Amino acid sequence: MNTGLALGWDSGAVALLSCSITADTPMTAAVTGTAGRIEFPRGFFHPERFVLHRPGRDPEEITAVDGLRSYQREAAEVMRCLRAGETESPLVPLDGTLAVMRTLDAARERLGVRYPGEDEGVG
Repeated sequence: MNTGLALGWDSGAVALLSCSITADTPMTAAVTGTAGRIEFPRGFFHPERFVLHRPGRDPEEITAVDGLRSYQREAAEVMRCLRAGETESPLVPLDGTLAVMRTLDAARERLGVRYPGEDEGVG
């Protein structure tokens, strides 16, 4: 019901994740790089704004201009692709989606999470 993950890549990038279905966690996110940090407030999975921190500058709050939230952006991109006759999005190619799913599958395997039907080779 609570877990944490430490992920690492060959590039040297790391990610620290935690989640819970029993605790009221902050539900925030931050991405840090060599040129600064982006902080997403509570509800990072459907941000209306984020704060950009760069060395030597005041923090800058950026507000979403399209008015879309959460999966609305994904749905809009799917519709754009369908209308254009594209079979995958250049924003998130199939290989990227499959890489995310492999990471999630590896994490849940280590956690011992199995979905109904997986034991029969369906999942």
